[in-house]
Amino acid sequence: NAVRGTERYLVHQYFSYQYYWEYLFGANSYHHDGDAPTTEAVVSNSNVLVIRNEHMVDDYNSVERLLGGKSESISQANLPVNNAQPKNKADLYLSESSKVALCRILCNEIRVYKHILRSAANLNDREKEQSLDDLMLVCPLEARMDHGACPEEMPDIREKIRYFRDRDV
Repeated sequence: NAVRGTERYLVHQYFSYQYYWEYLFGANSYHHDGDAPTTEAVVSNSNVLVIRNEHMVDDYNSVERLLGGKSESISQANLPVNNAQPKNKADLYLSESSKVALCRILCNEIRVYKHILRSAANLNDREKEQSLDDLMLVCPLEARMDHGACPEEMPDIREKIRYFRDRDV
């Protein structure tokens, strides 16, 4: 439930890609019951700008240019190095069956990630394809899945969105 974002154990999973997309644009694009009430969209017809962690400098600079700023606002030298401690390889190991299970549980989140990626106004087609290719290396089945093909329905998080929108958290 933590990975699905349906129970609040850790903030990162609870406030997932699905949460932010639906918070901003509404739930209709992911819920199949057309008569269900949607969360009110805060933003409509807006550009989506993304900064991918693995391409942070290039993406930040592309957003900066779109907003009228300098063409090279930051460089890798400007970014602090996080998680720079050496890692124990045994701590990073996941069996193939564990990877498959994790990708399956994250299927809906991957679906929203792909939607956000394809919607990104600051990425060109090559950059979008690069990220989709990277996803294919980690979760190949989910990377190829079409809308609605995940083994579980998209969680209905409209009440969670209403709760936090009302509190301006």
